[in-house]
Order: sequence, then structure tokens, then C-alpha cells
Amino acid sequence: MAFVPVIFLNDRTEVRRQYLPFYAVPPNSQINIAQLVVNVTFAALTGVVVANMSKRQLLWTAGVLAIAAAAATFMVVAGRAAITRALSDQDLARRLLQERNYAGAKQYFRNARVNWYIARNVSEALRINAEEKNCPESVPDKSLPADQLIRLQGTASLSKSGTLECTVYNASSWHVRTILIHVDVVDVLESGSPAPNQSKQRLVLSRDFRLGNQTYLDPLATVAFNQLVGFQPAPSQKFYWHVVSAEGQP
Repeated sequence: MAFVPVIFLNDRTEVRRQYLPFYAVPPNSQINIAQLVVNVTFAALTGVVVANMSKRQLLWTAGVLAIAAAAATFMVVAGRAAITRALSDQDLARRLLQERNYAGAKQYFRNARVNWYIARNVSEALRINAEEKNCPESVPDKSLPADQLIRLQGTASLSKSGTLECTVYNASSWHVRTILIHVDVVDVLESGSPAPNQSKQRLVLSRDFRLGNQTYLDPLATVAFNQLVGFQPAPSQKFYWHVVSAEGQP
């Protein structure tokens, strides 16, 4: 009984109660006599019950208490982990909602709701459920009209590692998710023509590549697309590209 219940007296915002060693009670507090009497009475009654129990009953009681303590500890740990997951899921859901990824936002709102129920916080679970229901329905992406498509500008190149690197600036009024670009790689060969500067080009690669992100490319924003194409251009080869089509939301 070295620790006794203490009430702090000088806290005007809330009554603070905690257990401290009886020899370390600060001057701005007092011993909670009522709680101390309850504790002593409970300890005395527990001692009487234990003293009249057989060895087998003691073992069974100790086992039950150990299992209960383990279960309580597991519930506390699981609840804290569920709170961490719920907060992470709902933050990601709101970010996806801003990025117009409504299907992804709904999924993470559902995950957050389940974790709040695991944490036994029903009010938070109901609030997240309301946010999920307020999510707009996903709308399929549409092809950009020609007058908007020509406003997609940027640069592209093939690296020595065989990666197509494309940086696109969206000067249109649409939110773009995917673009389709056509790539031509030609080899410049000197011809046998009498004209010394005349050359002919041999087509080495001609392909379409679809590039996309999980998030939309907003108007007046820039994004870099990278895709491994497995082709490494030689020093004598030239690279040409242009945007064929794009999809997004107006």
C-alpha cells in the first residue's frame, strides 16, 4: 500500500486524480480518503476470499485472471493499432477524393469505418460512413476534344536505359489521366546521292504508348511520365513523337 490515491487541488480546469507514493504527496494535493477506504476494503475482502480457497481453486482463478488480462491487453493493443489504421485510411481517402479518384476514396473510407468499429469508436465509424455516402459516383473518362488535345504540350526522349521519358504541360481546361503518344525512331544514313548534304532516314521504331497516372493532371499543371520500353537508341538515330489522344474529365 505504498501508493495512495491523490487529488490535486490547484487545477481549475479539471480535477486530476492519480496514484503516488504516500511519502511523495505534493503540498498542492490531498489524499483521496474515500478512494483509499474503497481500495483497502476491496483488498481486505479479496484477501479473505483467497485465504479460504483451495490450491486448485487458486490455480483456476489465477489462470482465468491471466487469460482475462491477456485478452484485455490484446484488445487495447488491437484498438490502438486500429485507430492508427483508421486515421491513415481516412486521410488517404480524402486525398483521393480531392484527386477525383472516387472509387479509391470510397474503398479507403470503408476501410477506415471497419477500423473505427474495431477500435470500438462507433461515433467516428458513423461519421466516416456518412463521408463515404457523400462521395460522388465515378464517371468514366472521356476523350479530349481536338481543340483541347492540341493544348497538351511537352517534351519526350528515349534514355540510354531504354526508358521513355515524357513531360507534359496541361494547357487545356480538362483534367487528364491518360495520354496516348506515337513514337518514331529513325536512323539517319548518308545516301549515295551527288548532293553531299542529302540524307535518307530508315524507320527503326514506330509505336504507340499509353501513359497514365493514378491521379489527374490538372489544368496548368505539369507531370512527368516514365515507361520502360526496352529500346535503346543509337547515336545515329533520331527521336520523334506527338500526342495522338488523351482521356480525362472536363
